[in-house]
Amino acid sequence: MYELLLRSHVTISSLFILVALFFISRTLYYINSDKVFGKLDRRIEIIYLGLLYISFIQGISLYFLLQTGTSADLNSLAEARANATNRFWAIEHSAVMIFALLLSQIGRFFTSQNISHRKKRRYSAFYYGTATLFTLISLSLFMIEKFAIN
Repeated sequence: MYELLLRSHVTISSLFILVALFFISRTLYYINSDKVFGKLDRRIEIIYLGLLYISFIQGISLYFLLQTGTSADLNSLAEARANATNRFWAIEHSAVMIFALLLSQIGRFFTSQNISHRKKRRYSAFYYGTATLFTLISLSLFMIEKFAIN
């Protein structure tokens, strides 16, 4: 069960990165134009948030409900900080993902307001772009730790 959920989490997270990069590039491309923030943008935004929430729920399930490996061995925060891998999963990755989720939700709030399309694109670029950047940084930290340890 753990392995299946882990593979699903990685797949959803990868799909999220692809959608996020498409959404951010589309937003930046039209940021100074008068193009309407229309139905396609709204749909991509909903898919972005949906994938982020699904990935978040899967991550929580993996960490707390289906504890195996490093998460099952953690009895305290001090144990998590002692090992780089445990620290990454218990503290860094979790904190960055929650922060990205909050930024994205704030971005959704601003883009759903009745404001000009340029402002919607600017809010979208800032909030979703920052959330995506933090997600990519977290992913790169994981890859650096993975290849540095092995």
